[in-house]
Amino acid sequence: MISKILLLIGFLVAVLAQGDGSQSETHVTEVFNVKTGTEKGGCDNYNVNKWYSVSIRLLEDISHALKEAQEAFEKGVTDSQIQKHLWTFFRIDATDASSKPFVDEMKENLTSVQGELKETADGPDKPWIFCDGKYAEQKKWSDKALEPETGVPNADGKTIKQVFPELFPFWIDDIKQYRYAEENDYCFKANRKNMAGTDDNFQPNTITFCPMNWKEVKYKTIDDIPAVTEEGISIKQFTVEGLTFFHEVFHYALESINTPDVAYNLNQITGGEPLEDGTFITPDQAIANPESWTMFALAWKLGLRNPKFTFESSVSKSL
Repeated sequence: MISKILLLIGFLVAVLAQGDGSQSETHVTEVFNVKTGTEKGGCDNYNVNKWYSVSIRLLEDISHALKEAQEAFEKGVTDSQIQKHLWTFFRIDATDASSKPFVDEMKENLTSVQGELKETADGPDKPWIFCDGKYAEQKKWSDKALEPETGVPNADGKTIKQVFPELFPFWIDDIKQYRYAEENDYCFKANRKNMAGTDDNFQPNTITFCPMNWKEVKYKTIDDIPAVTEEGISIKQFTVEGLTFFHEVFHYALESINTPDVAYNLNQITGGEPLEDGTFITPDQAIANPESWTMFALAWKLGLRNPKFTFESSVSKSL
């Protein structure tokens, strides 16, 4: 009898843990090298695994949602919630047969992102996560060059300029490499508006998070968001730490060159305002835009958590 009770308790704990996104089968450190400590890019002050877990759950949620969209179309449904979400956040009319290539592309991209976040192979190319930009130490062109992989000084005493003329002298001791970089700390550029950045020009890839710039973030996890009880609440009010991770993994998994940030502004994402070039966002641009995915995932998740409301227009509305 006792063994059955213990088995039931264990089952309930597992279910509850999965429900709140606090655990996933894979730990973030199995996929990424996460810099330890609290200095020079160290992440010990932040729950990076929580960011990862939140992203895994959101990806699963929207994967199911895209399947719903396909099923709705096949059944001749034209007013499902997922179809409305796809129009709002991707300008895709999922009730029309011409939308199938767009939805198929979304599913392929989503599968790629999910696959990369489950890739646990170790080795020198295992990507790195840093939690500020201080891990890259700026050097002088005249400094003696350090050898990649070992970090020992160049045996011939040559300078950085002589050995690596194409590289701006930033040395990353954690990976024993020089990297292209603009002068100064990435997180302190652009009036400290940089939230994160992915460098996929070299192996291993690096993702730099700038949580010191996340001053407007209200919630650490989606589970901290209170229940919605009224209409007219914009999803812009629900800023969550893990969403920056979610955004950045699209750059990482699909490569930055394929995922240009054409829009961060919610009104531009939903087609209410033109982009900087005066045009309105297209389905192709939206599918490539990580923030479109982020706002879509947030809106869909809020609807799942608040079943009496929909966020398909980007604001809460009673069902």
